[in-house]
Amino acid sequence: MIERYLAQLERELAARGVRGHNAARVLDEARDHLLESGSVHDFGPSERIASEVAAELATTRTIRSSYAALGALALTGGMYLGFMAFGGAPDLFSARHEAIGVASVVGLVLFPQIAFVAGCLALLRALRRRGEAVSEQELGVIRARAGTALLAGASTALAMAVWTVEYRQAGWLLVFPALALPTLVVAVMGVRRAAEPQAARGAEPEDVFDDVGFRMDPWRFALVFGGLIGVLGFAGGWVVEGDPGSGVARGGFEAVAVLICFATLGRRLALRR
Repeated sequence: MIERYLAQLERELAARGVRGHNAARVLDEARDHLLESGSVHDFGPSERIASEVAAELATTRTIRSSYAALGALALTGGMYLGFMAFGGAPDLFSARHEAIGVASVVGLVLFPQIAFVAGCLALLRALRRRGEAVSEQELGVIRARAGTALLAGASTALAMAVWTVEYRQAGWLLVFPALALPTLVVAVMGVRRAAEPQAARGAEPEDVFDDVGFRMDPWRFALVFGGLIGVLGFAGGWVVEGDPGSGVARGGFEAVAVLICFATLGRRLALRR
């Protein structure tokens, strides 16, 4: 009877994505309990036990993967700052292939910002849900945010490499993206692995306004935020270049980029419903 119950429990765990040493640990604990009690009826249905274990494992893995993602992004951020400090300042249109060179410059500006915002949002939701029973929908938001941040981080590393080659910069600068990419790959694997256990289904997940503690129309928020970023970009461009025209170009680019990202990534990152 006990072995039959354990075999059924193992199948239920596997069906919910709990395998390997995690399943073995649960089965060992179940066997010890059943041998002590001598009854499978007191232990509970195998379906319920498997569902509870899978939900707990999904939550734990997802929260931890968001922390690992932030660590990988922090390392990538350090590599990015080093790259920008030691990289040259060639003419924008002096690349081997003009379009590719300009695209790499745009990537060096845009992708780090996406990685930073998405990573912070993932961490914020993970900290809010820490220690709670979290539904699959909420865990999906955390993984989507972490995954988007890691993809943007990897795109930043790729942009660094392309920029170095296209603008004929010193080859040793490739060390920076080469050091960042392996950590990002490991973090991506962690996020993917966190999605294997099956958590309990729940209601529609919360959006970013539940994270920040106030609520307004999402598109109005995007316009206000984009405008603020545009003003900061304008001021920064004017100060750095000494030319208000450069400030207008930089500020306009930043504001439009915010709105495009909100439109394309808004639902994935739970910025809007």
